[in-house]
Amino acid sequence: AAVKSLWISVASGECLGYLGVNGAGKTTTLKVLGGDLLPSSGTARVVGKDVMKAQVAVRRNLGYCPQFDALITELTAREHLTLFAQIKGVPRGEVKKYVSELIACLCLQQYADRPCGTYSGGNKRKLSLGLALIGAPRVLLLDEPTSGVDPSSKRFLWKLIGNTMKNRAVILTTHSMEEAAALSSRIAVMADGELQALGTASHLRATHGDSYELYVVTQDAEKLQEGPGDSRPENGARISQPVGRSDAQTAEAQESQIAQQVLPEQAQRERDAAPPPAHTLAQSQDQGPSSHHATAPSPSLAPGVSLEQRVVNWLYARYPGIQMTDCLGRHLSFKIPRQTGRLADLFRDLSRHKEELMLTEYSLSDTSLEQVFLTLSGGSARSESE
Repeated sequence: AAVKSLWISVASGECLGYLGVNGAGKTTTLKVLGGDLLPSSGTARVVGKDVMKAQVAVRRNLGYCPQFDALITELTAREHLTLFAQIKGVPRGEVKKYVSELIACLCLQQYADRPCGTYSGGNKRKLSLGLALIGAPRVLLLDEPTSGVDPSSKRFLWKLIGNTMKNRAVILTTHSMEEAAALSSRIAVMADGELQALGTASHLRATHGDSYELYVVTQDAEKLQEGPGDSRPENGARISQPVGRSDAQTAEAQESQIAQQVLPEQAQRERDAAPPPAHTLAQSQDQGPSSHHATAPSPSLAPGVSLEQRVVNWLYARYPGIQMTDCLGRHLSFKIPRQTGRLADLFRDLSRHKEELMLTEYSLSDTSLEQVFLTLSGGSARSESE
């Protein structure tokens, strides 16, 4: 994808997490910095050198781990590292020792003299990262270095990358929010070739997170030996929007429940178009916007309704703007708008009504980095899927 109007810098000792959906322009940026692509306009500099005018000097200070392993399957890891060490200018008398130390650092001793075509995906990524580290480059470009790697190898690569960042500027592209949070000092989010946001993980959550995430688990209705009318719906498939709508609205909500689980965006548009529950509307008209914490219908006032549905009804009545994002049996997830109140106040409110709602556990957290990423790249992600 074309990269448009990108202004960004990475200092020595910093790791920039470079995020975006497929086609956002991440790999294009790295190819421009590496000299594989020439910019049609603008200037890109590596250690102060223009990539168009001083490619030899740029590549001498650059290490690049491509998205897909660029390995010669017939060569061993030792042969790869020896070849690259000679190309990168490691003194001839030091190459053998240098390569042996790097093999040990990569934990590839057992496979060092086997053709790399026989390696697992994790060992191939280790070798690709090792090739990028040869010659102590001042700038490291890592294009999804842990893609397709098992959790154990992924943790090893994270540790290796973290240990190499001290005197280097690192640009790391990834689809893993956990990886970005673990390694990056700053995070940049790209969409359609343009920079959407730049900052620390906490800054992005505070700036672009518009809601809290609530997760609750209700008590087991069967263990409570409730009557037939209170039986729990299987897999949450029959959980509907809050009671209080007209019959037509209730029927419409029930018809869209499957879409709500599979296509949450479409379900949200349907929910936004429908009028709010009657009791919520009455509260907002009679008591004003700040009174939604004052009263809420008790779950016990709705006989014949499952525990999960009672919780949904109570939450929708108490917190205007709340959205149910997931439902699986007794496990329910919601988004609560930030303007509803402070996190501490919401915790206090839920703690006070935990027994009334028959909850076994609940958690309330700030917007996750993954949700921020989805929000910032949402338009691009939708167009890609379409």
